[in-house]
Amino acid sequence: MAQHMFNVRYVDWLDIQQLTKLMQALIIDAKRRKPKNGE
Repeated sequence: MAQHMFNVRYVDWLDIQQLTKLMQALIIDAKRRKPKNGE
């Protein structure tokens, strides 16, 4: 995902702003994938 968003292969090479955006994107993706019925 880091490579797709920032063209960076490893998360270790992201700066703090990029890392924050990556974490936000992962949270949004996890919420989107979670079933709506609360399981």
